[in-house]
Amino acid sequence: MKIKYSGPGVGFLDSRYLLEANNLSDLANASTARTNLGVAIGSDVQAWDANLDQIAALAPTDNNFIVGNGSAWTLETPSDARTSLGLVAGGAGDIWVEKAGDIMTGALQMGATAAITLGADGVAVFNEQGADVDFRVEGVGATHALFVRGSDGFVGINNQAPLTELHVVGNHQVSDAEAGSETKAYRFRTSGGALDFDGGGADLYISVYSGADFTGTQRTYMQMKSGSGNITLFKNWEWKNGSDQGVIAFNDSGGATFNALASDVDHRIASNNKTHMLFVDGGADVVLIGGTGAPQTNADFLQIESGWTFKEVTAPTADAGYGKMWTDADNELHFQSGDGVTHLIHGDAFSEIWFHNANTVEVTISTEDAFTKIDSFTVVGNEDDATNLVGSVANNNITLSDKAGGEYEISYHMSMTATGGADKEMVIALGITLATPKDITDVTDDLVTPIVITSTAHGLEDGDMVEIAGVLGNTAANGSFIVDNKAANTFEIVKLDGTATTGNGDFDAGSPTGDVTIEYPGNMVVHREVRGASLGALSATGLHILANSDVLAIYVANLDGTTNLTVAAVSFDAFRIGD
Repeated sequence: MKIKYSGPGVGFLDSRYLLEANNLSDLANASTARTNLGVAIGSDVQAWDANLDQIAALAPTDNNFIVGNGSAWTLETPSDARTSLGLVAGGAGDIWVEKAGDIMTGALQMGATAAITLGADGVAVFNEQGADVDFRVEGVGATHALFVRGSDGFVGINNQAPLTELHVVGNHQVSDAEAGSETKAYRFRTSGGALDFDGGGADLYISVYSGADFTGTQRTYMQMKSGSGNITLFKNWEWKNGSDQGVIAFNDSGGATFNALASDVDHRIASNNKTHMLFVDGGADVVLIGGTGAPQTNADFLQIESGWTFKEVTAPTADAGYGKMWTDADNELHFQSGDGVTHLIHGDAFSEIWFHNANTVEVTISTEDAFTKIDSFTVVGNEDDATNLVGSVANNNITLSDKAGGEYEISYHMSMTATGGADKEMVIALGITLATPKDITDVTDDLVTPIVITSTAHGLEDGDMVEIAGVLGNTAANGSFIVDNKAANTFEIVKLDGTATTGNGDFDAGSPTGDVTIEYPGNMVVHREVRGASLGALSATGLHILANSDVLAIYVANLDGTTNLTVAAVSFDAFRIGD
């Protein structure tokens, strides 16, 4: 429906306007009117209250708080507001925070036991009451990056069960406090001045690295290992004093150099009783061993204060221009020159046997032109305590031990007569019964004059005499003979009276073939007329190379029959000589 309006601005009133008019004019119900207008009290607008008048009357003072005091609304300063809220600065259990830039002047405490206290001076105390509670800080992948056990105060780093006051699991490192600082290492100190590292029964390594971290390539380090290995290793490491003297350098191969800078400094190692067990005089270039003081003024390179012990070894390999000394199982001390020639320095080996009495003794001679051992000895004289040579009056000889071979000086002296009063031509000689007889491989046959003996590398000289035994077939080759016309592997045999030998049968090359059993060296032969009515004297001395276990004796041969030899006195001795 439309109502025409005839006043100014003629037009028609729409029904919408009547509705709006009705909303504004619905005075019978104010609540409905407010709802119609969209200003319902309690939902769209705040109802008037006397408290609002009180709040509106408050002055908008900077930093003040609006608080209720129980009867009215009022303004309070920040200090009063904190008091009203129970946040009084410094009160037990209180906390407060001021605006940015302000400093906390009170303390924060949480918990009645094992409290955490953050003091106004910046000090933080955890578990100030000392309760049996643990403290733990976690890290990425580390549940106990820092752990303090309340029961004993032990601290663990990456360790939830520390065994000591500080127990670290994993690598740890200390860096310089600041660039250029000289504090570049751990410092450990104990009340007793000792520093203990305990591997708990396992191998323990203590390493010092330089020039790399734990995972890099170590250029310089010191490593000590305990336990089953017992290894100490210093690699590319130097110890020196402030003047760079007396440097001890350890290279990466495990070698060590003392006084690497060749300074005039001494080095000394002491033992229980020797202050200078090993001493190097840096200024004099002298090494002292086993001393109690400095080396002698004129000492040259090496001075040894006590005995020198050699291990028994075999001959070393020669080095040109250098000499060497050693001892062997034969109780001998040797020197080897640079050309490899060995010289005997010393070896105790000596013995003597002798006879002298108011009464003479006879040596029975039963075969002409054959050697008989002189068996008159009654006393064994001085001998070496190593029994390298052993004299025997029972066997009338001197025997070398199985390690006594070497060069010897041998002598015999005798006073004698031919028994019965007639002069007799006799030969007295040293006889060496060979520990290893010279093997005979061939003998000339029947009727051959002179008999020729074949013995490879026999080593005999013309004028030597020999005892041959064991030849079969041509038995004329057995007995006592003079060596003649020797060659490298052969020699002729001549009878002791100088007459030729002749074969009496063909040589039997079967077994045995015969041996030279005794050698009578030509330089120890006395060939003379032995008087029968008066005493005569004879002696001989010579040098001989003897083998281990050779046996020495004196022999006599009567070239004029079988008259015995009467002995008034005789002595026989041998001793080893050096070079």
